[in-house]
Amino acid sequence: MVSKWNPHVSLGGIVSELSYKLRKKAEKELVAHSLEHISFARFWTLHELYDAPKNQATLCKQLSQRAPSMMEMLNRLKSEGLVKSKSSPTDSRKKLWSLSIKGKRDYLEAKEVLRNVGRGIDNFFEKNKILPDEVERVKEILGTLSQKHFSDV
Repeated sequence: MVSKWNPHVSLGGIVSELSYKLRKKAEKELVAHSLEHISFARFWTLHELYDAPKNQATLCKQLSQRAPSMMEMLNRLKSEGLVKSKSSPTDSRKKLWSLSIKGKRDYLEAKEVLRNVGRGIDNFFEKNKILPDEVERVKEILGTLSQKHFSDV
């Protein structure tokens, strides 16, 4: 029996397609702003390091990454001058990772680019006269879905 599921009309399919299109738009905008070296994985790593230095184990937990993958990411970011490391004051076997000046600059620029891509959705809602309480309800539903249904990711 052939499935009659149509991804273009199911909620999951629509959310998936929207996610794909937003990601492609964001990637295009990052390139347009000479930030093509900032992938989503890199962005989230820089984001986690923006406020305070962290060790690899903390980053692995926060970003749901395995230790070898995280170390590879950190070493690449370090070789590109986006992050730096120093020995932990409490355990010299561990490194604390933080953003370099270039890393902070690139992170803040990428954050603004991604914020502007997100504003496109806000503008769409406004232009199509979707009421603010309807927008809040969509955000509430999608937030709950993200937290509850995908909590194991």
